[in-house]
Amino acid sequence: MEPLKRLHIPLITRLQSIVSVGVLVGVTLTVYGYKSASTPPLTSDEQRLGREAVPVATTGRDVSGRLLPLFFQSDVEVWRQPAAVYAAAGVAAVWPGVQWSVRIPSLLLAAVDIALLYCLAGTLRRHRWEGITAALLLMLTPAHFVYGRVGLDAIYAVPCALGWMLALGAYLWRPRPWLLVVATFSLGLGTLAQPAGPLIMSGLWACTVAALWLEGHRTPGPYLLAGLGFGVPLACMAAWFMAHPETYPDTMGRWAIHAAHLRNPLDGWRALTNRNTLGIRLSLFWDFFNPASLFFARDVPGAEATRGAAHLPAAFAVLVPLGVAAAWTHERRSVVISLLGALIIPPLVAATFGDTYATDRALVLVPFAALLAAYGASSWIASPRAFRRAAAALLMLTVPAQFFFFWIAYLSPRPGL
Repeated sequence: MEPLKRLHIPLITRLQSIVSVGVLVGVTLTVYGYKSASTPPLTSDEQRLGREAVPVATTGRDVSGRLLPLFFQSDVEVWRQPAAVYAAAGVAAVWPGVQWSVRIPSLLLAAVDIALLYCLAGTLRRHRWEGITAALLLMLTPAHFVYGRVGLDAIYAVPCALGWMLALGAYLWRPRPWLLVVATFSLGLGTLAQPAGPLIMSGLWACTVAALWLEGHRTPGPYLLAGLGFGVPLACMAAWFMAHPETYPDTMGRWAIHAAHLRNPLDGWRALTNRNTLGIRLSLFWDFFNPASLFFARDVPGAEATRGAAHLPAAFAVLVPLGVAAAWTHERRSVVISLLGALIIPPLVAATFGDTYATDRALVLVPFAALLAAYGASSWIASPRAFRRAAAALLMLTVPAQFFFFWIAYLSPRPGL
């Protein structure tokens, strides 16, 4: 009977995980989807996205007649990356004539984020309950809730980053070449998700290289695989710009590397390291972590999308540092460096756009903050000290309480909105 019992344990565990993911996804779709058709009202950007998606759904061409373009021109000097348009076009092909259908892909991606974070926590920590905790913390994070309900491109990079860390974590546990290719290919797809995507994903790719080095890889093979996975989507982008060079200045030339700096890299380096430029960007970077807007409700510039609500649960101010400390003590350095990179790089990139509190551009950090918060809570709940266990339980209870009041206020009708 003992061998038979051992055979059934993995099956039961897999079934429990499937049920857990199904329940988490169902709850996410219910909570996030409630009144998503009307609250908040469709913005001009969402309406424009819907108009761009309709011809793609019916003819495969954009409003200018380009066949399956890689970038979409929304205005004279405004271009949109393809992920949101093609996702909206897919919904429009199945469900035509419904304006608010542009929000359906964001809602589905929010549920995918929850499932991926559950799997990621299980891969890194090997504890199902930590996966459930991390997924619930992400579900109850105001910033993720807000951008999971609107038809904007902010949330499209998040599953790409989670897919990267999930595959990379699995590779670090059991080095299989295809996992490394999947991890870096997911980053490559993220470059097509939103304007901040190319810089964020490039930074995370650098974290991948650092993780491989810390794991002792000294042969060129793993690094070539990492370059291959990341390079395939970039090669498609390069082919597009070769065929349509006029589109570069208002796309990647605006978001990443200026066209003039491609011709003269030295000028680009001087512009990047200019004292005034560095000062402004560093100021914006530090402002992003201002507790007044990050953890507490306050009307500040850039918080219009969240209606002045806190972007993250206030408990994260304590739980995330605890999680970083616990990870640094108990986890492999390659994992810690990757997680810290996912926390620091998105707001650093968002600062290069010159926007204050640009949570939409740095949304990639949110699931990793939830993961580390779950790790921090777990480290104190497992502590032999009663004070730590009680403090962790109290902090965890504040998260659903804060989200409940935010959820009620967010869904309440507001004049002029």
